[in-house]
Amino acid sequence: MGNGLAPCFAPRSHSGTVKLVFWGAGGASESLLPPRDRPLLAGELMFEFPDRVLCRADAFYVGRPFPILSFDDALLPGHTYFVLPLDRLRPPSAVVTVTSLASLSPTGLPVSFAGAQCRPFEYVKGHDGRMAIKVVPEFVARVITAGGQEGSDRRHETAAGATPLCSTPELQKHYAQLVGSARERPWSPQLETIKEVTNSTTFSKNQTDRKCFFRQKTR
Repeated sequence: MGNGLAPCFAPRSHSGTVKLVFWGAGGASESLLPPRDRPLLAGELMFEFPDRVLCRADAFYVGRPFPILSFDDALLPGHTYFVLPLDRLRPPSAVVTVTSLASLSPTGLPVSFAGAQCRPFEYVKGHDGRMAIKVVPEFVARVITAGGQEGSDRRHETAAGATPLCSTPELQKHYAQLVGSARERPWSPQLETIKEVTNSTTFSKNQTDRKCFFRQKTR
């Protein structure tokens, strides 16, 4: 299994590289070294994976839309991104909830969350000063790669469906409020229309730059 799926999974990759964790059982990951003269854009990856979207690993918040990157968003060195299937993030699964997260499982089986020192949710303070419920990247990574089903000690496993994810009355109330208000808002995708590239010289240069990326694949 890739090093990005270990129990000590960190939302940040090695300094200077962009780490991708791919949806699918087994959990393939890839590290990219962006060009020195320009940023690496999410759209460049979308050309390679037209049925996938990129989400920043440390930006999943309960009750908010999935953090899908726009075509011209730059991938930040030192950060990790999840590569997810677009059809799994359409309404009513466009908002982060326990149900929508579970729907990202590639196997359809209950996802175990065993041996982790941190819980799936944590309280954080937003830019507006309000408290929000953040989904820790470890949990998302296990869900999208079925990581909780592999190499675990079954005696210590707890199915996600039976885990007291909201372990306190306060957290349960806050979760219900966030999910309820999110369902009342209309879904609006953040994806931009991909325009056809007609300048063959520009496209050729981008392809050449793309081949210069340093890659390191793990499984």
